[in-house]
Amino acid sequence: MSRKDKREENKKHESKPKAKIVIKLPEFKGFTKKQIVTSVLIAVGLVIVLCIMNYSNLGLVLNKNITDDDVVKIDLISSNNKIYSYYNEVLIADTDKITTYNKYGRKTWEVKMQGAIDAKIVTDGKYLQIINTDKSIAYVFNDKYETAQIRVEGKIFSGNINSKGDSVIEYEASGNKKILAVYDKHGKAKYNVKLSSNTIGQYILSEDSKKLVYVDVNINGISVASSIKLVELKNDAKVVELASEENSLIYEMDLIGNKLVYRTDKNIVQLDINTKKEKRSSIEQSGVVSLDLDKNRYAYVEFNNGKYLLGIKNIGGKDKEEVEIKEMPKHYIYSKDKVYVCFQKEMYVYNNYKMRIKAYNSDMVITKPVILGEGNNIAFLVSNKLIIYTI
Repeated sequence: MSRKDKREENKKHESKPKAKIVIKLPEFKGFTKKQIVTSVLIAVGLVIVLCIMNYSNLGLVLNKNITDDDVVKIDLISSNNKIYSYYNEVLIADTDKITTYNKYGRKTWEVKMQGAIDAKIVTDGKYLQIINTDKSIAYVFNDKYETAQIRVEGKIFSGNINSKGDSVIEYEASGNKKILAVYDKHGKAKYNVKLSSNTIGQYILSEDSKKLVYVDVNINGISVASSIKLVELKNDAKVVELASEENSLIYEMDLIGNKLVYRTDKNIVQLDINTKKEKRSSIEQSGVVSLDLDKNRYAYVEFNNGKYLLGIKNIGGKDKEEVEIKEMPKHYIYSKDKVYVCFQKEMYVYNNYKMRIKAYNSDMVITKPVILGEGNNIAFLVSNKLIIYTI
């Protein structure tokens, strides 16, 4: 081929258009670029906020190992104290008063109350119920302000309160069987439920104060049976049986909406009180040494093949993965999607993914802790000291 012919051939190739690669992006019809960018930034911002709000549940903890040098220590007047969780603070009852502290160790409230350490104290949200059994008086506080004094003619055994501030008082009038009495947050009597048995277990007033659930225990010789009774708090306050367990005691119970969760020595059960459908997990043969409930889940430690294994399950479900811990816990709490495992001088905190998000090593023996607020602050007593630390 001559040079002229080569030049002509090259021109033909150069004149052919090159194929373009076209990437089709999704069309956002009716939106400007500014609106699209703003929407993306808002979405990213929401994700960041959610991560910040749930940092511990996601394992986003910076200082995962702490010692006594990292905690808040408060010296109390004596070592004769009891500890409770009150909203996002810690409440201390001693012989003559009640005191609250925030997570930084600052005293936020104090009220004189003779014999407070022997009182029966229950909290839910900002509401606090304190029962003086000697005087048969229940005091109700809302955000540290007294709103009611409930007095009964008879002997008070115990009480409970819900997040609306409505109370249940278990008492016995002279010569009568026990009564569960329901009061509103101002101490006004609403309902009296006369019990068929003088032996009852836990009882719960629903968050909307429309249902009262209690455990009725029947002891006949050496056999024990327990049943759960429901009272719809209407004009007639009719009592119906929700569930029964033969040869078994019901230890724990919680009411989440229309779902009733309870635990026996053999099973953990979730029951829909409307449809009566149930889910059940057996723990009878599993080697469980520690267990605690949190809504529709439970966390446990089982001893298997010479190892202590920590797991988390939905009721009626399975946990395919367990994590090994060093020994049997001294104290064990599952709350706010976190597991708090206490040994003699160590406390480990795990999230729902069984990631260890905090390890606390102490020079002191760790007593049973209380969990504050959303579960990111823990407090416990050692002699005359109050210890508080943050995840």
